[in-house]
Amino acid sequence: MVWFSGKCRRLCIVEGKGAIAKEDRVYVFRAANRKAAIRRFFEMASRQDKEFVNGNGERTRWVVISLDTVDDLTEGPLTDMEVFSDIADIDPPDGTISFDAQFTPDAPGPGRSGVPGDAIPEPKSARRSRKR
Repeated sequence: MVWFSGKCRRLCIVEGKGAIAKEDRVYVFRAANRKAAIRRFFEMASRQDKEFVNGNGERTRWVVISLDTVDDLTEGPLTDMEVFSDIADIDPPDGTISFDAQFTPDAPGPGRSGVPGDAIPEPKSARRSRKR
């Protein structure tokens, strides 16, 4: 079995308003070959489609609109690797950030994306402090 990653685009559509949000999602999964990977990816992404009535009483729908990429990553054990990157122009450029600016991306530490299935539970102390 080969490890694959797949990126898809989803839209949130509100009846009478149109598309109000877009989302790019990346999945990492195993399949026997590329054809099987595309089929599995489509099934996984489509399971996330849903329709509901939002808090304002409007019919709302999240739907996959495209399967953008499917990449074979590796066979055997999966090791550390980048699976997604998105570069976007800043227009107009932000002149408040100088070339010599210093950044501390590890402080206060990254949060969680909200993706279900985290293998390592968040410490109870961190969960408690967020509720306050």
